[in-house]
Amino acid sequence: MPMVRKDLSDMIFKTEKAKFNAVVEEIARQHSAGRPVLVGTTSIDKNEYLSLLLKRKGIVHELLNAKNHEKEASIIAEAEEFTKIYKTDVVVVPTNMPMVRKDLSDMIFKTEKAKFNAVVEEIARQHSAGRPVLVGTTSIDKNEYLSLLLKRKGIVHELLNAKNHEKEASIIAKAGEKGAVTVATNMAGRGVDIILGGVHGENHDEVAGLGGLCVIGTERHESRRIDNQLRGRSGRQGDPGSSQFFVSLEDDLMRIFGGDQITRVMNFLNFPEDQPLSHNMVSKAIESAQQKVEGHNFDIRKHLVEYDDVLNRQREIVYKLRKSFLVASAQESDTIAELVEEKMETVLTDTLVNIFEIGKSDEREHLINAAVKELSTVFRLPEDEVRRVIEKENEDKVLDVILEKIQQYLKTKKDSAGVALWNHVVKVICLSAIDNLWTEHLTAIEDLREGINLRGFGQMDPLIEYKNEAFRLFEGLMHSVDLEIVKGIMYVEIKNGEEAKKIEEPGKERPMILKAAQGIDTFHEKIPNVSGAALPNQVTVVPKASQIGRNDPWY
Repeated sequence: MPMVRKDLSDMIFKTEKAKFNAVVEEIARQHSAGRPVLVGTTSIDKNEYLSLLLKRKGIVHELLNAKNHEKEASIIAEAEEFTKIYKTDVVVVPTNMPMVRKDLSDMIFKTEKAKFNAVVEEIARQHSAGRPVLVGTTSIDKNEYLSLLLKRKGIVHELLNAKNHEKEASIIAKAGEKGAVTVATNMAGRGVDIILGGVHGENHDEVAGLGGLCVIGTERHESRRIDNQLRGRSGRQGDPGSSQFFVSLEDDLMRIFGGDQITRVMNFLNFPEDQPLSHNMVSKAIESAQQKVEGHNFDIRKHLVEYDDVLNRQREIVYKLRKSFLVASAQESDTIAELVEEKMETVLTDTLVNIFEIGKSDEREHLINAAVKELSTVFRLPEDEVRRVIEKENEDKVLDVILEKIQQYLKTKKDSAGVALWNHVVKVICLSAIDNLWTEHLTAIEDLREGINLRGFGQMDPLIEYKNEAFRLFEGLMHSVDLEIVKGIMYVEIKNGEEAKKIEEPGKERPMILKAAQGIDTFHEKIPNVSGAALPNQVTVVPKASQIGRNDPWY
């Protein structure tokens, strides 16, 4: 559909205050007219400041930023990737019930030991109050380490990780019972709702009155999407709940991305190891680190997709060619004959194209000799006849004369075998050539992909080089496919009915002969003893009617 959006000119104000007042007035004007309005800001502070002005104006609105990301689908964090790679828009679906979960600020500790001690104390405090607690860890090792600390503390809990995944659904379903403590890896239990008060929600109101499910994260994940999924286990369908992450400066994310700045602040303020730091600056530093990791991972996936696109385009062409032979063989018309003629014309053109571009010279004579030899080999034509046609006829008639001779030869084969059998044979030859050469091409492309990054040391773009090399290989593939199809059709021999019966009578099962390796002359590629006389190590296997079938009972 044609785009009819109106892009108005920018409005410039002397002060930021005047700008925001004008924004509020414009929102009020559009709102009173009944138009939906979407307002974008560059930071959380400006987002909340504008929200305050709208509240004063009495305009009902929704506020969306990193502090209330629970209103987003977890996939919103990957919206850019879906748009750029998959050309798919991401839409935020509103929750069924208002979300009342409290997402508390992160607690930052200097050491991992102090962090886990604080996590255990928080679990004990919530457990004594009767609230169900779900603890998320990033690995099985940390999952079991936290379980050990809880056992020392005397807190009864359920441990959920990949080692006991068979009980996953039942464990996670009971995580909402009063006083329940569940320690799980971040990935465990997704897809099962945690119902407050137990599986059937018998004590729902009592547990909701205590504050609902308490979600504790022992570490920030590289992806915000996984953190959001862990938070989202609490506060489902309007239930109360809370979530909080405990982070240490020794965690992988903080150690690699952005931990040095926070470490200097904590050292400057002489923070004890067991005293947490909770500040918006820290939360922003963590979010910035996650964005760096997500951006890096996105670039890797995007790079892989660009490489895959090269092979995907080639795959589409090959599969389209293969399908054309399958469809043509099923039809009674001469479609498959037209496809074969097209392949033969292509091979002829590629062979003769350089001959007529060069005048009389030694090089032209050399090209004629090479073309005569190739055409006589591929199309089973006498060399002297091919040479006479090339030297006698002009450029326009050479192709027609040779094609006519080939068609007469193929017509004899087709009439001898019959249309149905001939079309079937042609289909088998074409599909076999395509399948075998495509398999070899995939291996060549894989070898190219493994070593193409070394081109970067030569100041060349590996992706550009990969595309060029892959195109060259693909051109060779298509030429080889045409050549193999033509050679296969020209050299195929179809036995008539009587000779076929002699080879194998239908309905009669022939004994299978397994010959010993020493009965074969590997130097002369001859198999002696073709008369059927028994060799010393020859085994004759004769099928018996009493043999047990593959699916027959053995008893």
